[in-house]
Amino acid sequence: MTTAYADPRRPNYERRALILWVVVAVVAAVTAGRWGLPTGAFHWRAWLSLAMALTWVRGAVRIASQHEWLRGHHLGCIAPEDFAARLPSWSGDLWLGWGFDWLPVHTQLALDLMRAGPEQFAPRDPQRMGATWLHGLGGRDQDLRIPLSHTDGHMLIVGVTGAGKTRTFDLLVTQAVLRGEAVLIIDPKGDRDLRDTAQRACVLAGTPERFVHFHPAFPAQSVRIDPLHSFNRPTELASRVAALIPS
Repeated sequence: MTTAYADPRRPNYERRALILWVVVAVVAAVTAGRWGLPTGAFHWRAWLSLAMALTWVRGAVRIASQHEWLRGHHLGCIAPEDFAARLPSWSGDLWLGWGFDWLPVHTQLALDLMRAGPEQFAPRDPQRMGATWLHGLGGRDQDLRIPLSHTDGHMLIVGVTGAGKTRTFDLLVTQAVLRGEAVLIIDPKGDRDLRDTAQRACVLAGTPERFVHFHPAFPAQSVRIDPLHSFNRPTELASRVAALIPS
């Protein structure tokens, strides 16, 4: 897929041309009978001016939309029930959200905008993290999906606090549970949101009994693990621990 380069800094010249031709058309139509000349020529000029204005509409809308996207948009959300209903349409794929594929043209766009200062389009908001204008470089969002076969190996998710790592795990866990796969989550931090997501996914799948939670600090809310369940003798625990200690 190729994407045409368009300098995000430049003014909307297409809109100026559109306005100019519309003004010419309006003036020609309104003043046609005030010059003491044949009105037909003025009417033709009005129609031709409108035709010229229409040729600039697409470009003006495109540049205006690009500038609007650079200003940032609210986060998009999807209800769990709607998410579960859409899962069959992603058969064989892993849905990662809405966005766009980062191509070399986006790198050039970002570099040019950083040189000019993105604050002219997206003033900095101290209450929001990151550079919101980066997401606007791609224009309209689309579904981001990768084949499930690409996730057979390891996956590394890196990001600062608040960047969206937990929300990404929400997507991965929910889709795996809805596909009927076994999911094991080891979370040393004990993230409650991630725990609630896993439980909600089991409910959405119609198998709430699949959710099992273990936390040694909250025994009243946790399941119990018997380390000697599969042992024949209590001494096996000591012998197995001793086997792990270097001689």
